[in-house]
Amino acid sequence: MAKVYNYTYGLDVWLTTRKSLQLRAEIDERTAAGDLSASSPIPYQVARCMPYLQAVIKEGLRLEGSPGIPLPRVVPQCGAEIAGHFFPGGTVVGVNAYVLHRNKDIFGHDAEDFNPDRWLGDKEVVSRSLPLLNNEQFGGGSRVCIGKHIAFIELSTLIPDLVRKFDFELVDPCAQRKRRNVFFIKHQNLDVKISERRAC
Repeated sequence: MAKVYNYTYGLDVWLTTRKSLQLRAEIDERTAAGDLSASSPIPYQVARCMPYLQAVIKEGLRLEGSPGIPLPRVVPQCGAEIAGHFFPGGTVVGVNAYVLHRNKDIFGHDAEDFNPDRWLGDKEVVSRSLPLLNNEQFGGGSRVCIGKHIAFIELSTLIPDLVRKFDFELVDPCAQRKRRNVFFIKHQNLDVKISERRAC
């Protein structure tokens, strides 16, 4: 649940931007086509096939779901070469996913920006970036988070339900945003007004 909480905490900012209208349009189109019921929860089977929604989730996890500290691993006794450098056995190594996910060499010049379109564009860039996202968000191998798939189901059903039912507005759009590292990066000074969606 911590992953979903941390992600949705940062999602509030994005939902107050014009880009969120594109997700709302995708949801409204699926509802008009009969794939979604306006009064029932969104089924995961439908949500996982909504391209823009899945791009929003990936981008949100990239920017907001990362631990703000390296997750340490111990190099095996035989040693290991990592990124062209040899590390002797017993050395503690780690990657800070928060920093990695803002690397402009990987995610482009707008790596600090919330841009779901990056996951819908150049297939080569997406195929290079996605493994980093999957491995750093939830860990990997024997240490993968056991709640990974539950988190994706929750995000895939919660986000579209919020977007189709509510409008989001920053109370003070000019307020200086602050962040605090408490394992996950927590936003401070972030007040959002949530109201029932206005009729179109």
